[in-house]
Amino acid sequence: MDTETGNLEDSVRGTSEVDFITKQMNNDGANELEASEHTVSMEAGKEELFDEKVTTSIVLTSDDDGVKMDEVTDKTLLPLEDSVVFEINSSYNQETSRLNLDTPEAENQEEGGGGGGASEEETEDLNLEEYLQVLQQLQEQREKAIQHSSRQQRKLAEYLCKKNGGDSRLEEDQPVAQQQQHYEKYISVLSELKQQIQAESDMAQQEAEELRVQSQERLHQVEDEWRALAALKREVCVSVLSRRVGREAAEDRVHKALMAEQLQQDQVNGLRLKSIQLQMKIHRLEEELGDDDEKDRDPLLIQFEKLQTERLERKRLEEKQNEEVSKLQKKILSSLEIISYTKNNLQRSKMEVQTKKKQLAELEAEVERRREHLSKTKQVSNNLHRHNGRLKEQRGLLGNRLLLQDFEDTVDASEYLEEQLESLKSRHAEVYRGRRCWKNE
Repeated sequence: MDTETGNLEDSVRGTSEVDFITKQMNNDGANELEASEHTVSMEAGKEELFDEKVTTSIVLTSDDDGVKMDEVTDKTLLPLEDSVVFEINSSYNQETSRLNLDTPEAENQEEGGGGGGASEEETEDLNLEEYLQVLQQLQEQREKAIQHSSRQQRKLAEYLCKKNGGDSRLEEDQPVAQQQQHYEKYISVLSELKQQIQAESDMAQQEAEELRVQSQERLHQVEDEWRALAALKREVCVSVLSRRVGREAAEDRVHKALMAEQLQQDQVNGLRLKSIQLQMKIHRLEEELGDDDEKDRDPLLIQFEKLQTERLERKRLEEKQNEEVSKLQKKILSSLEIISYTKNNLQRSKMEVQTKKKQLAELEAEVERRREHLSKTKQVSNNLHRHNGRLKEQRGLLGNRLLLQDFEDTVDASEYLEEQLESLKSRHAEVYRGRRCWKNE
């Protein structure tokens, strides 16, 4: 859309539009001549020579970026001090046209030829020849004004083209139909741009309203937090100072301190706001100053500086890319070293794995041999255990020390018991004999 806008401005400022306006002015001049002759022949002084008027103009406005098209209609303006401003009335329903030349010569001719329309009696005194003379003079002045206007329009177009750094040559051989098509296309583009600007303006207003609402909410939130903080400060300070100076004096001191703090905070906020406004104003003035400097400078120099800045940016970009490439090369080299080291470690690990596999196979074979030997040894041991059991059963107490010791102890104990039994029997016999003797006595 920016490209279309630039093309539109260049085309409006260019030569095709000026040629179209000049041709339109010439056509309007021919229509005016026919209408004036018809008026002289039909009315013959009964009506005024000039009727109602319709002013056609092109309004060109100037802003910070240069001369831009503000509003384009089927109108022509001569924006110079010494140019002749003329007004044409073209009507389909009425066959009268009016030429109003805002020059002293035209006013004198009107006063001398038609008496300025002062009274109906003076108009009736003029004859047809005087009207024709006045008409001829007005036509000559009109042709001079048209020529002067075309020259000024060409100068204006050349000035606008030079100011925009474009080609100042006028395309005089371009057909009117093509110019009309370009004109209609640019009008449609302008209408689309106006609609887009309106939509963007509405969207910007909506966003501004949303931001304003958010700002108000944030401001209320901050104010609530500030009041909560002030209340907390008041409570803490009063609780601390009331132990020393009393409750009322503490509240008075705390109130004064908080008021002074609030005043300082308001002053700081005002100074911050003023600083932001001044910074924005400085930034805007710097931009305007830069725009003015760019306007006063040569377009070729501006274009050269733009190319220079682009070249510097490309150079910086190339340097940055070269640094990135060097970093990538270093990373690639380090990665290759790591890959080679990893490959060597992997090869060494594979060799170690193969060696370990061989050792494992040997160990498994040795384990298998020892397992077979162990199984055979277990079988021999079981056979020996069974043989020993049979031999133990056959030998009895022989060879068994514990059993022999136990048997000996048992025999000794039985002998000891027999001896005691004999002694008890002998004692019992003595007691029995002594009792019989006592009974006999």
